[in-house]
Amino acid sequence: MTTKDAYRQKIEAQMNELDAEIDLLDADAKNARADARTAYAREVDALRSKRQTVADKLAELDEASGDTWERVKEAADSAWEDLKAGIANVAAKFK
Repeated sequence: MTTKDAYRQKIEAQMNELDAEIDLLDADAKNARADARTAYAREVDALRSKRQTVADKLAELDEASGDTWERVKEAADSAWEDLKAGIANVAAKFK
């Protein structure tokens, strides 16, 4: 297995865990008080957008090689950290 494959598998496994967290936040949003529901749903939509950014970066990794791979990996890492921080922020905000 190449480094690229190992990295991809690691991120995909972690994304599956975060997908479950996003789904829980989405369920919480649907059960929130009416006045909080819209704000909560907006936050969850933003998380799904960030998750898509990570998925897009992983797709770019498939096409990348050499130095390009390292740049794309750095961008994917940054998007990943942004997603994790976003989930933590939303969870803290609405708990």
